[in-house]
Amino acid sequence: MTKPYSHEPIAENLNEFETMNFRKIEEDVRGFFKYSNEKFVLTDKIERIIDPKKSFSLLDVGCGEGYVIRNIYRKVKRCVALDPDHKMLEILRKYVGNNSRVVLVNSKLEDFETTEKFDVTLSSHTLSYFNDKQLAINKMLDYTKKDGKLILVLHCYDSEQMLMLREMFRLIKGREIKHIYAEVLYNYLIKQGFDAKLEKVETVTIFPSMEIPLRLSYFLFRTDYDKTSRRNQLVIHKYLERKRFNYSVEIRTLHGIINIRKNVYPSKLISREQIEHV
Repeated sequence: MTKPYSHEPIAENLNEFETMNFRKIEEDVRGFFKYSNEKFVLTDKIERIIDPKKSFSLLDVGCGEGYVIRNIYRKVKRCVALDPDHKMLEILRKYVGNNSRVVLVNSKLEDFETTEKFDVTLSSHTLSYFNDKQLAINKMLDYTKKDGKLILVLHCYDSEQMLMLREMFRLIKGREIKHIYAEVLYNYLIKQGFDAKLEKVETVTIFPSMEIPLRLSYFLFRTDYDKTSRRNQLVIHKYLERKRFNYSVEIRTLHGIINIRKNVYPSKLISREQIEHV
């Protein structure tokens, strides 16, 4: 089993990290994707890790527009696309039609119930939207077959995009941001005895003008540029100027793909309170 990242802290409680407000951030996220190769690069890498077979079933938690499902639904037996945003599922439906292999479920994971077990359960950049992250992971493990795999995708600590977020948050808010990173979660899983593997994938976003990342400031910096103080606007503008080349602003992002094999004990995360009780 792979050892933890020695330079990264081991979290005591997954719920100490920020919970992002999807409704507040969704337009920024969609705007960001317009200028990024993220979906295409990540989808290709995730598909290779899934290694789809005709007999496979997939549960995609927070599937969004369903980039992964669009790529593999013809190669597997069954895909369940789970998302609380019906608009995202409508977009996915346009790509897959009424194919019987794809089931669209308009629901939060917290409200979703099924007796079905899946060969692969996938959660790509959704963990930060859950208040109870440990409960969310346990529920995803529950829906994964004993010999299946759970794939979790998060931003990496040493990503340029996350470095920018931390630095700007510190300058604007005067404190550190508590975002959950792939390395931290990976360490947490290894400490609890899971058979997990972490792979890193870099993507790039190129904004053709300075105005675009300024409009996406809540996603990038957790600060609404138009509603913040003049001082904070200058801080944001000055920082982005450092990343400007001619008229473009380039931001690189490092993603961590955690592949958890469920056929090795344990089958659930154990909280610190549970450990102390035992």
